[in-house]
Amino acid sequence: MFDFGGKGLNEPKLLDFSDEIRSHLLEDHSLGPRAGMVKRVLRELVRDEGAAMPAVSLETIQNARLDKLLSDILTLGHQQASVRLRPRLNIAMAERLQRSWMARFREEFFNIDQTRQEDLSTSSRLKDVVFNNKAANSWELWKAAKSSGSTWRVPIEMALWEPSKKRPQKADTGLPHFHY
Repeated sequence: MFDFGGKGLNEPKLLDFSDEIRSHLLEDHSLGPRAGMVKRVLRELVRDEGAAMPAVSLETIQNARLDKLLSDILTLGHQQASVRLRPRLNIAMAERLQRSWMARFREEFFNIDQTRQEDLSTSSRLKDVVFNNKAANSWELWKAAKSSGSTWRVPIEMALWEPSKKRPQKADTGLPHFHY
């Protein structure tokens, strides 16, 4: 995952690591069973920032969602600090690393979410999805733009349905039904 000795960083492993820790932060409000490793990783990343040529690029931070990991650690740490005298998370390393990245990358770091959204909108799964400013409700805020390829509709059955309302009957369209 981390090889600051010259072989580079393994972004897919970093992404898996980041996502795993973020899920623990969300689900059980901790760093999970790999808390010691998280602390070592943060310490190594802070140490790397002091090098003449840091190994971690903005692209790596963006692709592995390391900025989101830091943000989630800091958010939970601040929440715990406001409720308890002694928070469960030590956020000093995360704060230091975030400040280092902000100083090194400046505006690019602050715009990382916008860059992600633009990348998704132009070359990924959200390529043909556009904001619908005429939406009557939140279900219609985003819509598929007209595409040059063949279009098809997939019926979506909502898993969360108000019990007071009768569930709509499925129309037999021959297409798979997705449950969300």
